[in-house]
Amino acid sequence: EMDDMKELLGDVDVEDLEIIRESDDEKLTDEEGKQVIKIVNLMVTQAVTEGATDIHIEPMERYVRLRYRIDGELIQRNPIPLQLRAQITSRIKIMASMDIAERRKPQDGHFQIRHQNREIDLRVSTFPTMTRARGVNEKIVMRVIDQQGKQLKLEDLGFLPNTLAKFDEMIRKPDGILLVTGPTGSGKSSTLYAALQRINMHYQNKRNVITMEDPVESNIDGISQGQINPKAGFDFADGMRAILRQDPDIIMIGEMRDHETCEMAIRAAITGHLVFSTLHTNDSPSAYTRLLDMGMEPYLLASTIRAVLAQRLVRKICSRCRETYDPEPTLLDQLGLRQGLQLYRGKGCRACNGTGYAGRMGIFELLVPDQEVKRMVTNRTGSGEIMDYALTAGLMESLRRDGLRKVVAGATTLEQVMGATQNE
Repeated sequence: EMDDMKELLGDVDVEDLEIIRESDDEKLTDEEGKQVIKIVNLMVTQAVTEGATDIHIEPMERYVRLRYRIDGELIQRNPIPLQLRAQITSRIKIMASMDIAERRKPQDGHFQIRHQNREIDLRVSTFPTMTRARGVNEKIVMRVIDQQGKQLKLEDLGFLPNTLAKFDEMIRKPDGILLVTGPTGSGKSSTLYAALQRINMHYQNKRNVITMEDPVESNIDGISQGQINPKAGFDFADGMRAILRQDPDIIMIGEMRDHETCEMAIRAAITGHLVFSTLHTNDSPSAYTRLLDMGMEPYLLASTIRAVLAQRLVRKICSRCRETYDPEPTLLDQLGLRQGLQLYRGKGCRACNGTGYAGRMGIFELLVPDQEVKRMVTNRTGSGEIMDYALTAGLMESLRRDGLRKVVAGATTLEQVMGATQNE
């Protein structure tokens, strides 16, 4: 157990840790407090260094499990000894300005750290859990928001050349609505940020670009970024109202969350603004039906929506251990791929922690509505029919098709694409 600790803590002096174990109550001496602070800082720094998006701290019966979400997967790290559970929980709550004494109900808060000269935001949430032996414990999840982290350009996201060209053309339109849709964690924010950055460069600061986000995940030079604050009674609809008084050219709203926000976005588009936003739908045609369900007028959607981009993230094959293999003939048939086709996978090496994967890329489905789609939308046609038409008319390729092209090119695996497009 001591060795585990040594590995977990690196340079922390393990002798000093002994003291903490004896005092299980919250009131620590300065020395003990310093050690706990060190452990928490180390946990956060390690997560940032490894590019984790979330840190999970979960009390189990015999230890506290520590996991990082990296490239969309939870990776287990060395566990934290049970003795330190209470102190570490308290320390994180203090950092996030939460109520230390309140253990029975969920709380949320946030704090900032400086790491290698950049500020990193952590959004903390606690959730009371029950364990047999110890009664109520709290599971803590910290969302790592690295605002000055490396910003992706549109061409780094994984677009196929023709999709990229089409999307690039759409984001230069003078007005209308551009929607990016997909489940949580499908890379929508990265796409929007890359698009805003591209537009900003394209117009060379001759446009007023304003955003309303929850939260601001990345800082972009030359753009005014706002963050909603529900506690202060400041939501997307309020933000939208305020933005429209700020003489904007291009507006980005984090999410089309309610009727009011959607209505204002449409009004903004009609009055000559370009509006970007996101939705949570599985494919691009469903974006229309979702907005109709929210009570939007069909003819307004038909006339304002310029394009809908649906997306997912898949893991990229590790370039160091990539190898070819022969897939099952029946599988190739099923997917409409030609027989004898060789596909790729990662064998697993030290560079990729034996996973066979390194990094992620997007798979995309870009619907640019033509007159027929607009007519269908105006008549409240179901998304399934719109989908069938768009695919048959060659208006777009489905997420799965886009993914399969990347599988054939050796960028990702069949498993990743099939997993990401299960509902097709």
